[in-house]
Amino acid sequence: MQEAFSGNVRVEGTDSAVSRVFLCHNNSDKAIVREVAEGLELEYGIPNFLDVYSIPAGVEFMPFLEKELSGCSCCAIFLGGKGWGPTHLWEAEQAVARFKKDPRFKLIPVMLPGIQDVDVDKFASGGVFRTLNCVDFRNIPIEPDSLRKLFLALTGSSDEDVSRRGLSPFILRRDASRWRERGRKDKSLLYSGAKLIEAQNMLETAGELLGVGEVAAFIRAGADRQRRFWQTVVAATSIAAFSLFVAAIFAVYQAWLAHDRQLLAVSRGLALEADSARGVGEQLLIAAHAVQIAGTSTARTKLLDKINTWRALAATAQMRDHEFTAAAYRADHRSVLLGTADGALLEAPIEFGQVEGEEVRFGSVKALLRAPGEGELVSIVTQREGLTLIGFQSGRVDVLGLNGERRLMRSAPAPKISETGSMRDRAVRAMAIAPSGDQVAIGDARGVIEIHDIESSELSFPALDMSHQLRINAIAFLGSDRIAVGTGIGNIEIFDSRNGQSIASLPKQGSEVVNISRGRDDNRVVEVTGSGMVRSIQLDVGQRALLTDPTGPMFQAPPMLITSAIDAVSGALALAYPDGIIEVRDSFGGNLLDRMQPHRDQVGAFVFLPGVRLLISAGRDGVIAAWRLDGQISIATPISHFAQGFVDMISADSENGVFIVSKNDDRAGIWQLLPTGWVQVLNLLEMSKQSLGDEELMPRRSADAEGFVDVSSQPIENVALAVDARAVIWTTHNGSVFSGSWSPVNAPTKHFKAQETIAAIAISENGRQAAVLEGSRKIALFTPSSSQGQNLREIFLDSDARSIGLSNDAQKLAVGLKNGEIRLYFLGQPDRPPIGRSIINVEIASVAFTPVGQTLVARGATVGKDPRTLATISTSDLADIHYLPMPDVLVGATTSLVISRDGKLLAAPDAGGNVLLWDLTERKSIGTSFLDGSAISALALDRDGAVIAAVSTGDNIVRLATSSGALIKRACRLANKDLGEAEWADLETGLAYNPICRRTDTSAP
Repeated sequence: MQEAFSGNVRVEGTDSAVSRVFLCHNNSDKAIVREVAEGLELEYGIPNFLDVYSIPAGVEFMPFLEKELSGCSCCAIFLGGKGWGPTHLWEAEQAVARFKKDPRFKLIPVMLPGIQDVDVDKFASGGVFRTLNCVDFRNIPIEPDSLRKLFLALTGSSDEDVSRRGLSPFILRRDASRWRERGRKDKSLLYSGAKLIEAQNMLETAGELLGVGEVAAFIRAGADRQRRFWQTVVAATSIAAFSLFVAAIFAVYQAWLAHDRQLLAVSRGLALEADSARGVGEQLLIAAHAVQIAGTSTARTKLLDKINTWRALAATAQMRDHEFTAAAYRADHRSVLLGTADGALLEAPIEFGQVEGEEVRFGSVKALLRAPGEGELVSIVTQREGLTLIGFQSGRVDVLGLNGERRLMRSAPAPKISETGSMRDRAVRAMAIAPSGDQVAIGDARGVIEIHDIESSELSFPALDMSHQLRINAIAFLGSDRIAVGTGIGNIEIFDSRNGQSIASLPKQGSEVVNISRGRDDNRVVEVTGSGMVRSIQLDVGQRALLTDPTGPMFQAPPMLITSAIDAVSGALALAYPDGIIEVRDSFGGNLLDRMQPHRDQVGAFVFLPGVRLLISAGRDGVIAAWRLDGQISIATPISHFAQGFVDMISADSENGVFIVSKNDDRAGIWQLLPTGWVQVLNLLEMSKQSLGDEELMPRRSADAEGFVDVSSQPIENVALAVDARAVIWTTHNGSVFSGSWSPVNAPTKHFKAQETIAAIAISENGRQAAVLEGSRKIALFTPSSSQGQNLREIFLDSDARSIGLSNDAQKLAVGLKNGEIRLYFLGQPDRPPIGRSIINVEIASVAFTPVGQTLVARGATVGKDPRTLATISTSDLADIHYLPMPDVLVGATTSLVISRDGKLLAAPDAGGNVLLWDLTERKSIGTSFLDGSAISALALDRDGAVIAAVSTGDNIVRLATSSGALIKRACRLANKDLGEAEWADLETGLAYNPICRRTDTSAP
């Protein structure tokens, strides 16, 4: 699969219209093309993205790329020493066809290093690269003049349209690259003075554009050189003027400040570098190191995003020196057998936790054998008794015994005269073991099928020659006497496995068959084709294999499959695409269960683990990963099941004690989680009944002005907690307002009875002030510890209100109005008039203060990603408003908001089971965590900033640690390792290696 970069282009400093640009290239040249694309972005502000990562699940690749190309006004065709790739050439031909029909469509040929005349002539008879004016990128590193020429060609601008600039991100990165190539010894390239300051500022503000490695090290080297100069001046001129001394000290301070800036830039740069790392483990670890260096919002967002993206990940391991080409599960050893491109067989033990399948990690990988000269190890099957059969690219098949002894089952076939000598033409393409365990079927690239007795290695009957069907791609036993074979031309052949007699033949329905498997029973076959068609075929039991339903249930998955696997028990189907993309589907209905990209190269093999819902993927990038197939999986840790009813509210005190409020009709109250389980600390329903009696608590209500009668039967309607003060206020169905406390438990106080429906209540964290919104225009303020009717104060509003909030110290009251305005009352200064300001263009659904009361957070009642839905406001100046960014994953609307005890973290759940997180210090989103597929009924943040939530039906309580340390520890556990010194050196951060994963982080599941 080739990759296609495209982007929107506008000539900076001109009025040129935006153009859509398509960058067509061979996937093998992606490194230099990515550098060109990044250079265009760095130097001229041209954004680009990688289409293959943007193709939605279930969308076919070719139509998507064709549509993308048709929407472009320009195409750059890159050609280098790797020649033409299949999709690469197809894209180029489509572009030329449009170029001939549309005179406005621009076509720019681009020459890359190693371009060959034979490849130039292969495309359009050489006309494109020989007649059109080419852009030359044959010299590395890329020169600004060549980049400029490409930019001008893409935009159709003249050289005068774009003025030459001084220091730019591209020039900075180019100079850093040259410094590194010269062994980091050429001091003439280092910056100093104003140019150094400009580079430092650029690294701090645009680090994500510069990359993390050589640029940060280059700038640091310049700063160090300048700092050493001033230190030398200080040492050599102790009697110099005081002003010079001050200047030197200031320069040293500036150098240290530059180091801090470098840490921030390296942190941000590493976070972006994580996306291009090799394999899921390295991606997690690079993001974790970014957080460790400096906990920027960019770094924390990336790490949390990686953890959420791989939430189905159970374990991973990486072996940089191997390319995995085959895999199988060895049940007797609880291990995965892995075949490699150099003909080796490896074994990776799988260690399960106490509950099998829930906690998993890979043990130390060991080599079992290596077969030099046999090519890739391309197929592995295991027998119940513990024997293992391995097939090679040469066509050879060996049997590996229980004790590691190895014997030959099938010799490598001799090459045909017409062959060029490539072993791929003789490769073992498929193997399957009979249900009885005594036979193995082998199919190869020549189109030959053999069935061997496993014990003797003898052929059960003469080999079947199906070379007219190109090759054998897949084999499956159907019971004890039938075998299904999928061929290179797309047919499915059914044979009698006892004598090789043909029973039935099903002509192709799509492209070649790449996989077949026994379905839910011996009379059903599941077929997967290279074009992505999946179908389930029913066989006629009476006629043994007559296909009475030749089409069967089918669906279309994306084409261009690399490999696939089918779990006959669960019906799960794993599909692998170019560049490591994996889809997991239901083979019976086609429902997409998951889509991910854990590998940076092609997936070599899949294997489903029987008995546990796990899928193993092994990639040519040397990464193996175990994936849970339990549907929607949360990264949160279960705390406890709350069996007393629906959870309406959660709160955590300063000692991390967890409290729950449930307003259930028959047992409304407050519970605390203790080591022995949930214990009720206050029975709000009984206390209300004792004070009011049953009749007054639940009186019959008359019809309103529109004739409607409130038939609600919930006795307790509103509850607000101050857990540190052990104080609570609540309202009842009849409008009574109560306060109470626990530890010790005191009799409740009924303060007053509201005359209108109570819309909202609030209590300060110190428990000294409470507020009740009656209807929408009246607020009653009272002291919870006072007697009935005492210390009661009323505020009347001139506009309808929806929400209220009290500061922790009880000195401020915030009112959210339905017109989007905030009113702020200063309760500690009765003579000071309230202030107000319009904040959001919709009703303000909730308001909350940060702990010190200097900042107010307002949430609008908006469904969708309105950028003005969530805002922070300074209580000293309501005009100081900052709108928080809303993430793309938002489902519906946020339903509440909570602020951490240190005032640095904001959390809000949405309607889809996600928790959205923001850093209030930087006022940036730091990610989203998926907790459950349904709405989250209650949410809190504990002392450590961990999310405590009630999910599912509102009775499962989970905890999600969000601190930097907790996220790093989770990344280390999933990766089962830390970055090594060599891996860290490859990142070229300019910083010393500092391991972040403790042994306990990687050894415990």
